[in-house]
Amino acid sequence: MPPQKDYNKDKDPAETNSTGSNPIQDLAEVLQELLKANQQQSHNLDPFQLDTQFKLPKFNGQSNGEAVDYWIRSLSTYFNTCLDMTGVKKLQIEALQHEGIAQVWWDTEREKDSFLIEIGATGSSRPSITKWDQLCETLRNQFYPPGYLQSLWFRWHQLRQHSIQGVQACIDYFCKLRLLLQISYRKKDSS
Repeated sequence: MPPQKDYNKDKDPAETNSTGSNPIQDLAEVLQELLKANQQQSHNLDPFQLDTQFKLPKFNGQSNGEAVDYWIRSLSTYFNTCLDMTGVKKLQIEALQHEGIAQVWWDTEREKDSFLIEIGATGSSRPSITKWDQLCETLRNQFYPPGYLQSLWFRWHQLRQHSIQGVQACIDYFCKLRLLLQISYRKKDSS
């Protein structure tokens, strides 16, 4: 069989493709456009903006005061890092972090609010939950075990260093109780 003649060997492959355009030139143009778009996007970013993802804890409705406080503190920390977080947005994000009994409780609260709005009830003895602080107080009332705060105050007043307890362990326990009871560390001005 005679050798076949290659008709394209005389042409530079960078010069044309099947459509007659230069593929290297086309690639260079696309790369230039991407580079410009990237530069424009980077100029629009806040220099301190972080691209991070948070894994927010779920609250399952257990009757445990420390678990309730931990969950509230975790979400509060997240909300404080988001400067443009509105009250409505906080409640929407918070609602996604419920599961189990807490989800049933929250759905019931929302249904009660919808029902009161539907029948036009005004001056209800139970205000609708519209703010984060209001929700935190309601959660504590609902999910703190009976006598939880009284137990914390009792432990606070009975706080003593035991003979088998180290100094650091006593300080740590003191700090934990102080934080759980939200006792200020600084003196209040009497002026």
